[in-house]
Amino acid sequence: MHYSRPAARRILTALQARGGSATTAELQAATRSCAVHSDVASAREYFRRDLGVDPPRMIECHSLGMSADPETGRRRRLYRYRLTPRGQAVLRGEPVQAGLFGDLRRA
Repeated sequence: MHYSRPAARRILTALQARGGSATTAELQAATRSCAVHSDVASAREYFRRDLGVDPPRMIECHSLGMSADPETGRRRRLYRYRLTPRGQAVLRGEPVQAGLFGDLRRA
C-alpha cells in the first residue's frame, strides 16, 4: 500500500477544519489532491503508524449517490468522509481504548 504522511496530514487537517466531515469535492478543494480516496487511506494508515492506534473506523466513508458533472455530463459518485468521535479524540491526544479488552493508549 502507498503511504504518504504529508497527504495524510493534509486530509486530517482539512477534515478537522470542517468539523470532522467533508465531501470528496470539499477535500479536493482544500488539499488540491487529485486522489482524495488514496489520501484518506494514507490518513487511516497514519493513525496506525504514527499515532500508535490500530482502530477500526477512525475515518468513515459514505456514498451520497451519483452526480453529473455540469461541464462534461459524466456521472460521478459522491462521497462524504467523516472523522469518528474516536478519531477526533485520538487527534486531540486524548486516551482511547485500544480494543474491546485492550489497554489505554495515548496518541
